[in-house]
Amino acid sequence: MLNTAGYSLGLFPLEHPLSVYGANNLGKSASINALQFPILARMSDMSFGKYSLDQSRRFYFASDTSYILVEVSLPHGPHVIGVVGRGPGGGFGHQFFAYAGKLDLAHYQKNDTCLRQKELFANLESQGLKAYELKPDELRRLLVGGHTSIPLDLTLIPLRSTSEQSLKTFRALFINLLHMREITAAKLKQLFLDAFEHSLRSGSVDYIAACEEAFRDVRRMEQDYNALVLAGPLVEALANGVRQRDILRGKLHRLSPLLDSLLGTWQDYSNARKEELVIQSEHYRNEQDSLQNDQRGGTQELMRLEREISNIQRWIGELAVLKNRFALVDDVRILEQQLLAAKDAHDELAGALAQSRQFSAEDLDERLRDLEKRLKSVKQQLDHADNNSYARLREEFSQPDVERLMRLFNSALFSLPLGEQGIALDDGDAWVKSLEAILDGFKGERFEVPGLTVNLSNIEPPALQALADRAALRDQKERLEKELKQLKTQQAVAADRAASKTQTEALYQQVLDAQKALEDFRRAQTLSAEEGEKLEQLAQMEAAQDELKRASDAFTERVQQLSAKLQLVGRQIGDLESKQRTLDDALRRRQLLPADLPFGTPFMEPVDDSLENLL
Repeated sequence: MLNTAGYSLGLFPLEHPLSVYGANNLGKSASINALQFPILARMSDMSFGKYSLDQSRRFYFASDTSYILVEVSLPHGPHVIGVVGRGPGGGFGHQFFAYAGKLDLAHYQKNDTCLRQKELFANLESQGLKAYELKPDELRRLLVGGHTSIPLDLTLIPLRSTSEQSLKTFRALFINLLHMREITAAKLKQLFLDAFEHSLRSGSVDYIAACEEAFRDVRRMEQDYNALVLAGPLVEALANGVRQRDILRGKLHRLSPLLDSLLGTWQDYSNARKEELVIQSEHYRNEQDSLQNDQRGGTQELMRLEREISNIQRWIGELAVLKNRFALVDDVRILEQQLLAAKDAHDELAGALAQSRQFSAEDLDERLRDLEKRLKSVKQQLDHADNNSYARLREEFSQPDVERLMRLFNSALFSLPLGEQGIALDDGDAWVKSLEAILDGFKGERFEVPGLTVNLSNIEPPALQALADRAALRDQKERLEKELKQLKTQQAVAADRAASKTQTEALYQQVLDAQKALEDFRRAQTLSAEEGEKLEQLAQMEAAQDELKRASDAFTERVQQLSAKLQLVGRQIGDLESKQRTLDDALRRRQLLPADLPFGTPFMEPVDDSLENLL
C-alpha cells in the first residue's frame, strides 16, 4: 500500500499466515479490505462494512499517486498486480495494471515523490518491464485462468469452471474468510457445499464423515510417513554410532603401539632432562651464593663511603654557611673588638646595676654634681696647661732655642699662662724679634752681651712641671669622665631597675653572640685551611663510590639474571613433573586392548608421534 488509506507506505508479507493487530483507528481493517481490489477486481463484489463503495473509492484513491500493489509468486515467475488511483480529476476512480517481474518500490518513486501512472509505465519500460492496463473483467479472467488478449499468465486461483456461479461461490468464500464476521460452522459448511456441489448428489451429506472417508488413506500414509520421519534420526544416529565405533577401533589398533613406544621414549627423556635441569639449578644457585658473599664486603665498603661522604658534605656545607656568614669580615680583630665592646657595655651596665643598690638617688645626684665640678676644674687646668708661654714659644722657636731661654730665665716664667694674668703678647711678631735678639747673644754654652758673659754649661733646662701635670690632667680627665658616665648609668639604672636588668640580660646575650661569632669565625678559618684536602678526599671517595655502585649494579643485574634462570629451570622441572603426573594418572585409567578386538576401519591418516603430542 503506497500513499493510500492513510499509509504513506504499508508492507504486508503474505508468504505465511499474517496477524495484524494494534489499537483502534490505526488502519488494520483498511489494510485487510484493500486486498479485495487485486483479487475480486469488481467493486460490486467487494464489501467494506458500514462504508459505501463510493466512500471506499474516495478513501483508497484520494490522489493519482495512490497504489495498491501485490506481488504474486507463480510457478513461472513473480508477477505484480497493481491498482492506481485517478484522484479527484478522475472522479476518484482507479485503474488495474499488471506486469511480469518482482515488485520494486524504487520503480514507483523518483526524488522521494510517487510517480503517476504514465510516468510509472515509462519508468517500468526503461527498466525492461512491460506493464498492461487491465479492465476488471480481464483481471478476473486472468486470476482464474481464463483467456484474454493480455499476454500474461496470472492464474492465481485455478477454478474448475470460470462460470459466473463459480466466481460468486469463490467471492463468498473469500469475503467470509477475509473478514471472518459472524462465521459459524453451519455457514462454513454451506459455503463448502456450494463449492463442491457439482460432485455431491445430496445436500444432506454428512460433511465430516465424508471428509474422514476421503482422507482416511491420506492420513494413514501421513502417519506412516511421520513415523518414518521420527525414526529417521534414531536410525541415522545408530548408523553413525556403528561407523564411529569402527573408526575408533581402527584408531586404537593404530595408536596403541605408538603410545607404548612414546611412553618408553618419554620416560627416558623425562629422567635425563630432569637430571640436567637439577644440575643447572644447583650450578646457578652456587653461583648466586658466591656472588652474594662477594657482594657483602662491597656493600659494607659502599656504606662506609656513603657515611664518610655524608660527613664531608656536612663539613663542606658548614664551611659554606660560615663563609656566607662572614663574607664581609676580613679580619678577626673586628669580631674581637665587637666582643670587647659588648663585654664593656655589659660589664658597665652590670656594675651600675650592682652599685645602684648601695646608693640612694640623692647620694647619686650629690656624687654626680661633685664629679661634674671636679671634671670642670680639671678641664680648665688642662686648657691652662695647653695655653702657657712654653707652648707658645715652641710654636715659634726650635727646642734647643727654647732650652737656652729656659737656662737663662726662671723656669716658673715658662709656666705662666698667656694673657693678662701671665705673659701678654701683642698680635704682631715684635716679641718674636725681641727674643731673637736675646738668642743672638748665645755663643755655644755662653750668653754674651756687652759687658756680660754668663757660662750656662752647668745649668740644665728645667723640666716643666706643667708638662707632667698636663699628662696627669688628661688621665684624671678621662678617669673622671668614665666615673661620670658610670654615675649617669647608675642613675638611669636606679630610675628603672627592671628595664636595666632586662637590658643587662640582652647585653649578656650580645656578649654570648659575639663570643660565638668569634669562635665560628676562627672555626671557619680552620676549616678553610682544610678545604682543599677535604675536597680532594670527597672527589676520591665519590669516584670510589661510583665504582662500587657500578659493581653493585652489575652484581644486581647478574643476580637477577641468575634468579630468572632459576625460575625458568624451576618452571621446566615443574612442567616435567606435572606432565609425569598427568601421564601416571592416564596410565592408571588406561585399559589395554582386548586380544579379540576387531580391527574396524583402518586408520590411515598421518599421526604425529612426537613427544610434544604425547600430552
